[in-house]
Amino acid sequence: MTPVTVVYANRRAYDKGRPYAWVVLVNGIVAGRPKECLVDTGADYLQLPEIAAREVGLPVTGTLRTVATASGVVTLNVLSGVVAEIEGHRVTVDLVLTPGDDGPAILGRQALLSALEVGFNRREWLWT
Repeated sequence: MTPVTVVYANRRAYDKGRPYAWVVLVNGIVAGRPKECLVDTGADYLQLPEIAAREVGLPVTGTLRTVATASGVVTLNVLSGVVAEIEGHRVTVDLVLTPGDDGPAILGRQALLSALEVGFNRREWLWT
């Protein structure tokens, strides 16, 4: 098997050993400002503060879902079928919204794998 190399076009140096990726939400022809997201393979979804959805005209209320975070279990809004560009690769993902304008920006496994397409069934990774 040939190893896969992922090149981040807009990459920056690791910050304290942590990888980041640029994510842009897209709603029709409206594109938001790039968000610098921590790449977290321990997280399941793309997570952004509500302001990111408001910037492109997406609703900030979706399906309420209980989500386990590093800070504990919380109930957050989840928007399904959101278009995002991850390092220039356009994908459709679920988006978890944190209340307010300054919550964490996290690129989780579902969004990361959607951008990579490494050849295995990524849907079985996610628990419902």
